[in-house]
Amino acid sequence: AELHREEDKAKRELIDLRNQAEAAAHQTEKQLAEFGDKVGGEDRARIEGDVKRLRDVAKGDDQNAIKKAMDELNTSVTKLGEAVYRNM
Repeated sequence: AELHREEDKAKRELIDLRNQAEAAAHQTEKQLAEFGDKVGGEDRARIEGDVKRLRDVAKGDDQNAIKKAMDELNTSVTKLGEAVYRNM
């Protein structure tokens, strides 16, 4: 039973992480749709690439890779936030 408890916990953590990844990707796409014209083409392409990478990595089971992809997306989205703030 203990073994199954650990397996269930790991599965739950992976599912939660995948849900977080999808939410981050979705939110970023919404922000790009609304404010994408305020950020340069290079930054927009990086953000879009990071969204795609995150979704691709989230299909797998490597939690560290998913976390790393989420961190990379968060870093690139900062550029979008800076651009929106500058143009207010």
